[in-house]
Amino acid sequence: MKITMKIPRIIIQVAEIIQQQLSISPERDEVIDISLWDFRDPDKENDLIPKEDLKKILRALEEKNCLKLIDTKSLDKTGRFNGESVRIKIDRQKFEDFYAKNALPKEDHGKRFPGQLPAGTQWKDIIIKFLDAEHVLIQVHGHQHEADFRAMGLANKKNDSKCNVQWAFLFTLSEQSNPGELLWGSKNAEIRNQKLKQRLSKSLKYYFGLSDDPFFPYEPFPPFKHERSYKTRFNLFPCTNDRDDDPIRKEVAEMLNNYRFEEE
Repeated sequence: MKITMKIPRIIIQVAEIIQQQLSISPERDEVIDISLWDFRDPDKENDLIPKEDLKKILRALEEKNCLKLIDTKSLDKTGRFNGESVRIKIDRQKFEDFYAKNALPKEDHGKRFPGQLPAGTQWKDIIIKFLDAEHVLIQVHGHQHEADFRAMGLANKKNDSKCNVQWAFLFTLSEQSNPGELLWGSKNAEIRNQKLKQRLSKSLKYYFGLSDDPFFPYEPFPPFKHERSYKTRFNLFPCTNDRDDDPIRKEVAEMLNNYRFEEE
């Protein structure tokens, strides 16, 4: 794997996985063990990243002064070590600086949650409640803010008076019997939504300024083991307006039903 001056996407994906592990601890300098099963490539249907490629990626991050590899024997092909994790020493500040510069580009949505979230804020601290099909109330550490799809950067690029399909997906998640969790056996849980979930994740990470994934893994292992689903780490609640004849509500639902990969 050739590492060029431009940071390859696969390196950013590995950095995202490491960032998820960092979110569970407030320490700035720390040693963490990450299971090799966590290193999955979402661009390849969540296949495991080959060990030889993963070792090169981690070495590339080490060259960026983001981390220091302590134990990589589990990545060797020799078979002398049967461990299934890799041990890394992290300087949180340097790693997050790298992540912010390379994994959270401004791109075209460019919307941010107003104000500064307190240090250490995690997705579990965030509550998003739909007020109707176009507006939400966001609560974080006692702070409340009302927003619509435009304010969150989830408007249709061609017509910003309408939401985009990411907002429709978020709305659908809130409408489930267990709000925030769409089981793979449910309506609208087709595999096509994997790319859509990735896009929504990226938009939410940028909006809130958080770098770890707002969704639990697709095929979780302990401590997040549950039925295969799209499940939010943040708290999501539906609107109380349950009128089935609401035209905007119907429009949002139909948008997701008609979604195809190439649309956004």
